[in-house]
Amino acid sequence: MKWLNKLLYFSNKNLNSTNQKITENDIQKIQYCLSVSKNENGFLALLNDKKFFFYPENSENCCFIMYGEKGSSYIAMGDPIGYEEFFEKAIKEFEEFCKKREKKCIFYEVDHSYIGNYLKNNMIISKIGERGKIILKNFSLEGSDMRKLRYSYNHLAKDNYIFKVITKHNNSHVLETLSNISKEWLKRKNASEKKFSIGHFNEEYIKNFDIAIVEKNGEIIAFTTLFGTPNKECLTLDLMRHRGNLENGVMEFFFVSLILYAKENNYAAFSLGIVPLSGIDKHILTPYKSVEHFIFNHEKHFYNFKGLKLFKDKFKPEWEPVYIAYAGHLIFPLVLKDIVSLTSGGIVQAIHKTDES
Repeated sequence: MKWLNKLLYFSNKNLNSTNQKITENDIQKIQYCLSVSKNENGFLALLNDKKFFFYPENSENCCFIMYGEKGSSYIAMGDPIGYEEFFEKAIKEFEEFCKKREKKCIFYEVDHSYIGNYLKNNMIISKIGERGKIILKNFSLEGSDMRKLRYSYNHLAKDNYIFKVITKHNNSHVLETLSNISKEWLKRKNASEKKFSIGHFNEEYIKNFDIAIVEKNGEIIAFTTLFGTPNKECLTLDLMRHRGNLENGVMEFFFVSLILYAKENNYAAFSLGIVPLSGIDKHILTPYKSVEHFIFNHEKHFYNFKGLKLFKDKFKPEWEPVYIAYAGHLIFPLVLKDIVSLTSGGIVQAIHKTDES
């Protein structure tokens, strides 16, 4: 896990963005936490836009909460990372930490596996979508229900489309090409880089990851960064970008290749990331969820969530709920407002993790 040594570079180079100096001792604790974590989103600790709350504070055997500040809110990115026996207490202590600083306490993208830790701390839970995970021992291209996907994959494989994974120790020679693809992608989407809950293109950041690519006649046409948990429970992708005017089926080919790669390398699961607002029952929405209802029914203005769900469903994932957890005195629309502001797109930016267009 030598890539963690670069965390000091990122954080200390950008003190104005975090206002927290990351010490070598902090890096050591983060390294320990990531080495025992089951959370496939731990790589977000490498972004230069977060602060860190450790519990227990003076022990390497601990967990950390990575968070950002927006307005009157401290927003934690996901669940605690590290030793799970400390999660419940860490959440309580972080809430107290927020109160002392007169900040709202919010956890964004909470996994259903840890929801009990928030309920025990009397926090309100609001579902914001679903995460798709493929259980790799069950994945196969065989069978009638996978016929279209199998045909697309085999057709493109025969048509000189090649999938490769370039290790983080050997990816410097492709960074200029990937940068050009990224710039083209952003221009085509008329978009700016997102942050906090997803990586952005920065060569020093990208160097920390294995990179999966698709080539056509020796030219890179698509790429994504990869992150796997140390215990191989899950492999996931972060930054995914591609050239325009791709042949039909290229993204299906890319995802099938990624899934097969994860399976061949003995990962238990492959995460497809989040579909915002998926799985929310419109018939039982609370008044606070009228915000969610509005977004879902006007998704053409906020990206095509339904299309994203249909695309991911092709790979037969299991869907797990994802939540926001926050203190009981807060009002959901205000919580959502701060999250959207912090992430420069908030919930809706998650579509870029698996954008097929």
